[in-house]
Amino acid sequence: MSSFDPQKQAQNMDQHDVAHVLANGDAIRRKAARGPLARFSGTISTLFSLVVDYMSGKYPYLPWSTIAWISATLLYVLSPLDLVPDVIPVAGLADDAAFVAGLAAAISKDLDNYARWKASQKSEQS
Repeated sequence: MSSFDPQKQAQNMDQHDVAHVLANGDAIRRKAARGPLARFSGTISTLFSLVVDYMSGKYPYLPWSTIAWISATLLYVLSPLDLVPDVIPVAGLADDAAFVAGLAAAISKDLDNYARWKASQKSEQS
């Protein structure tokens, strides 16, 4: 069992960690497409989009702590050695899904605001 502490991980996030998350986006999305994580693949895609837009300066409407929590959660999903190692069938991805679900619930207002902003950007481009 790992000694992963999500609060400590989020507090220590910096731009290098966020860049690591973004560089591993394909691997995280592939992992999110299977098992219990599959039901959160849309949420994970939205989280990536939000981080990209934040880091590019397009969507600066969040505190850094939210970006740090998103990044810590996505790094947790990426890691095969977390609270329940991914080699354990079903349960290994279920804990990852639980972290994503918890994050989504905690930042649901931010996700709703981002979705509205993203929709307005698309309508302005039309």
